[in-house]
Amino acid sequence: MIAPDAISYDVLRALAPECSSYFCIGVQEGHCLANVLIGNPKIESLTLCDTWGPVHGGTDRGDHAHIDSMLTNMGYRGEVTYFDCDSKRLPLGLPTFDLAYIDGDHSYDYALHDMNLVWPHVTKHMVVHDIAFTDVARALRHFLKALPVAAAVTTYTGGTHTAVVSR
Repeated sequence: MIAPDAISYDVLRALAPECSSYFCIGVQEGHCLANVLIGNPKIESLTLCDTWGPVHGGTDRGDHAHIDSMLTNMGYRGEVTYFDCDSKRLPLGLPTFDLAYIDGDHSYDYALHDMNLVWPHVTKHMVVHDIAFTDVARALRHFLKALPVAAAVTTYTGGTHTAVVSR
Protein backbone atom coordinates (compact mmCIF):
# COMPACT_ATOMS: atom_id res chain seq x y z
CA MET A 1 0.00 0.00 0.00
CA ILE A 2 1.46 3.35 -0.99
CA ALA A 3 1.26 5.85 1.83
CA PRO A 4 3.30 8.57 3.47
CA ASP A 5 5.12 6.47 6.10
CA ALA A 6 6.34 3.25 4.52
CA ILE A 7 8.58 2.29 7.46
CA SER A 8 5.66 2.20 9.87
CA TYR A 9 3.60 0.17 7.41
CA ASP A 10 6.44 -2.32 6.90
CA VAL A 11 6.67 -2.77 10.67
CA LEU A 12 2.93 -3.38 11.01
CA ARG A 13 2.87 -5.89 8.14
CA ALA A 14 5.82 -7.74 9.71
CA LEU A 15 4.23 -7.93 13.19
CA ALA A 16 0.67 -8.74 12.06
CA PRO A 17 1.09 -12.46 11.19
CA GLU A 18 1.62 -13.39 14.84
CA CYS A 19 -1.40 -11.38 16.02
CA SER A 20 -5.13 -12.04 16.19
CA SER A 21 -6.28 -8.66 17.53
CA TYR A 22 -5.42 -5.06 16.71
CA PHE A 23 -6.07 -1.79 18.53
CA CYS A 24 -5.43 1.65 17.06
CA ILE A 25 -5.52 5.18 18.41
CA GLY A 26 -5.53 7.59 15.47
CA VAL A 27 -7.06 5.62 12.61
CA GLN A 28 -7.49 8.55 10.21
CA GLU A 29 -7.82 7.21 6.65
CA GLY A 30 -7.01 3.64 7.72
CA HIS A 31 -3.59 3.24 6.07
CA CYS A 32 -2.09 1.52 9.11
CA LEU A 33 -5.15 -0.66 9.50
CA ALA A 34 -4.93 -1.71 5.86
CA ASN A 35 -1.28 -2.67 6.29
CA VAL A 36 -2.07 -4.78 9.35
CA LEU A 37 -4.69 -6.64 7.30
CA ILE A 38 -2.27 -7.06 4.40
CA GLY A 39 0.12 -8.65 6.89
CA ASN A 40 -2.60 -10.84 8.35
CA PRO A 41 -6.02 -10.91 6.65
CA LYS A 42 -7.24 -13.28 9.38
CA ILE A 43 -7.03 -10.79 12.25
CA GLU A 44 -10.06 -11.66 14.35
CA SER A 45 -10.83 -8.33 15.99
CA LEU A 46 -10.18 -4.66 15.39
CA THR A 47 -10.70 -1.91 17.94
CA LEU A 48 -10.42 1.55 16.44
CA CYS A 49 -10.33 4.90 18.24
CA ASP A 50 -10.50 8.25 16.46
CA THR A 51 -12.30 11.53 16.81
CA TRP A 52 -13.15 11.30 13.08
CA GLY A 53 -13.26 15.07 13.09
CA PRO A 54 -10.66 17.80 12.58
CA VAL A 55 -9.36 17.57 16.17
CA HIS A 56 -6.12 15.61 16.80
CA GLY A 57 -5.60 14.61 13.18
CA GLY A 58 -9.04 13.12 12.58
CA THR A 59 -10.34 12.74 9.05
CA ASP A 60 -13.25 15.15 9.49
CA ARG A 61 -15.62 12.53 8.11
CA GLY A 62 -17.94 12.01 11.10
CA ASP A 63 -18.74 8.35 10.44
CA HIS A 64 -17.12 4.99 9.76
CA ALA A 65 -18.21 4.60 6.16
CA HIS A 66 -14.72 5.01 4.70
CA ILE A 67 -13.25 2.39 7.09
CA ASP A 68 -16.19 -0.01 6.64
CA SER A 69 -15.85 0.28 2.87
CA MET A 70 -12.12 -0.39 3.03
CA LEU A 71 -12.66 -3.43 5.26
CA THR A 72 -15.31 -4.79 2.90
CA ASN A 73 -13.05 -4.26 -0.11
CA MET A 74 -10.26 -6.11 1.69
CA GLY A 75 -12.59 -9.02 2.49
CA TYR A 76 -12.36 -8.53 6.26
CA ARG A 77 -14.89 -10.64 8.14
CA GLY A 78 -13.82 -10.21 11.75
CA GLU A 79 -15.18 -8.11 14.56
CA VAL A 80 -14.88 -4.31 14.54
CA THR A 81 -15.38 -2.06 17.56
CA TYR A 82 -15.31 1.71 17.17
CA PHE A 83 -14.59 4.24 19.87
CA ASP A 84 -15.63 7.64 18.56
CA CYS A 85 -13.71 9.72 21.03
CA ASP A 86 -10.55 11.39 22.12
CA SER A 87 -8.20 8.74 23.58
CA LYS A 88 -8.49 10.29 27.05
CA ARG A 89 -12.17 9.26 26.99
CA LEU A 90 -11.48 5.58 26.30
CA PRO A 91 -12.87 3.24 28.96
CA LEU A 92 -10.43 1.77 31.45
CA GLY A 93 -11.76 -1.76 30.94
CA LEU A 94 -10.35 -2.38 27.48
CA PRO A 95 -9.85 -5.99 26.40
CA THR A 96 -6.38 -7.32 25.56
CA PHE A 97 -4.78 -6.85 22.15
CA ASP A 98 -1.86 -8.61 20.50
CA LEU A 99 -0.90 -5.52 18.52
CA ALA A 100 -1.58 -1.88 19.35
CA TYR A 101 -0.72 1.21 17.32
CA ILE A 102 -0.52 4.66 18.85
CA ASP A 103 -0.72 7.60 16.48
CA GLY A 104 -3.02 9.99 18.31
CA ASP A 105 -2.41 13.51 19.57
CA HIS A 106 1.34 14.20 19.46
CA SER A 107 1.54 16.27 22.62
CA TYR A 108 3.59 14.91 25.52
CA ASP A 109 0.55 14.51 27.80
CA TYR A 110 -1.52 12.61 25.26
CA ALA A 111 1.32 10.42 24.01
CA LEU A 112 2.24 9.40 27.57
CA HIS A 113 -1.41 8.88 28.47
CA ASP A 114 -1.96 6.66 25.43
CA MET A 115 1.08 4.50 26.16
CA ASN A 116 0.14 4.11 29.83
CA LEU A 117 -3.48 3.31 28.96
CA VAL A 118 -2.73 0.82 26.21
CA TRP A 119 0.33 -1.07 27.51
CA PRO A 120 -1.46 -3.08 30.24
CA HIS A 121 -3.77 -4.48 27.53
CA VAL A 122 -1.02 -5.41 25.05
CA THR A 123 -0.01 -9.07 24.90
CA LYS A 124 2.72 -8.78 22.23
CA HIS A 125 3.58 -5.43 20.63
CA MET A 126 2.81 -1.75 21.03
CA VAL A 127 3.88 0.41 18.07
CA VAL A 128 4.39 4.10 18.77
CA HIS A 129 4.40 6.27 15.69
CA ASP A 130 5.99 9.68 15.17
CA ILE A 131 8.82 9.38 17.68
CA ALA A 132 10.66 11.99 15.60
CA PHE A 133 8.31 14.50 17.26
CA THR A 134 10.02 15.87 20.38
CA ASP A 135 7.01 15.43 22.69
CA VAL A 136 6.31 11.87 21.54
CA ALA A 137 9.97 10.89 21.96
CA ARG A 138 10.05 12.42 25.44
CA ALA A 139 6.84 10.63 26.40
CA LEU A 140 8.26 7.32 25.14
CA ARG A 141 11.44 7.80 27.20
CA HIS A 142 9.42 8.55 30.34
CA PHE A 143 7.06 5.65 29.68
CA LEU A 144 9.93 3.18 29.26
CA LYS A 145 11.77 4.51 32.32
CA ALA A 146 8.67 3.93 34.47
CA LEU A 147 8.00 0.37 33.29
CA PRO A 148 8.32 -2.03 36.24
CA VAL A 149 9.55 -4.85 33.96
CA ALA A 150 11.95 -4.40 31.07
CA ALA A 151 10.50 -4.56 27.57
CA ALA A 152 12.26 -5.01 24.25
CA VAL A 153 12.34 -1.77 22.28
CA THR A 154 13.20 -1.48 18.61
CA THR A 155 13.25 1.85 16.81
CA TYR A 156 13.02 2.42 13.08
CA THR A 157 14.15 5.57 11.34
CA GLY A 158 12.58 6.91 8.21
CA GLY A 159 9.35 8.79 7.83
CA THR A 160 8.59 10.21 11.24
CA HIS A 161 10.20 7.26 13.03
CA THR A 162 8.52 4.37 14.76
CA ALA A 163 9.19 2.43 17.97
CA VAL A 164 8.04 -1.08 18.80
CA VAL A 165 7.75 -1.99 22.47
CA SER A 166 7.43 -5.76 22.85
CA ARG A 167 6.73 -8.01 25.79
